[in-house]
Amino acid sequence: MIDPILDIENCDILIGIFWKRFGTPTKDGQSGTEHEFQCAYESWKKRGSPQIMFYFCKKAYTAQSVEETQQWGKVLEFKKQFPKEGLSWNYKNKSEFEKQVRNHLTQVIRGNWGDGN
Repeated sequence: MIDPILDIENCDILIGIFWKRFGTPTKDGQSGTEHEFQCAYESWKKRGSPQIMFYFCKKAYTAQSVEETQQWGKVLEFKKQFPKEGLSWNYKNKSEFEKQVRNHLTQVIRGNWGDGN
């Protein structure tokens, strides 16, 4: 239902952020985020856009239930299957995440994205 509103294929940038939850299953994927990623990735393969940036939190975590363990496992599996040409980074805390995102978005805005950065 939300796909026409998001219009992911025509966006400039898709940013994904993961830690311990993968999300709620949809008819087209294991989560809405996975579905959105797949839409963006298919568009990127065809036209080189949107820029896709995924960030994975490496903060220590102890699951409190089987469901939490399963969610975390899905995040780890998604990261493992992430395309080799994909752009993903790890971060340990909010300030590191903010610094990375700010740096990456600045590069995109300045037109320096893809220069090996």
